[in-house]
Parts: sequence; C-alpha cells; structure tokens
Amino acid sequence: MLLTNGLLFFILAPMYFVFASQIQSLFLVLGFHILFSVFVSACQIEFTANPNYSGSSLMGNII
Repeated sequence: MLLTNGLLFFILAPMYFVFASQIQSLFLVLGFHILFSVFVSACQIEFTANPNYSGSSLMGNII
C-alpha cells in the first residue's frame, strides 16, 4: 500500500504545484487526494485478502 500511495502522490503532485497560490483549491485537491487514496487502499486490501470475490467487492467499494 505504501508503494501505491507513493505513486499516487507523484501522479497528483503537479496538481499541488498548480494550485499552490490558491489555498481553497489546494484544500480541495488535498481532500480529493485523501478520499481517492483511501478508496485505492481499500480496493487493494480487498484484492489481496480475497481475490475470488474481488470483482464484486470492487463494485461494492465504488457504490
């Protein structure tokens, strides 16, 4: 999970630089980053813990 969140940070890092001058937009990007990283981590745990039901769990996490 650390590698996944590290890659996610480097993907979203340019957005932090773009919105660095606007504090409200920066908090919006931070909120999106946190919510998306929690979603990705939960899906990754579901895939590794029980791969037989990973497809149905992915749909459950999306909804």
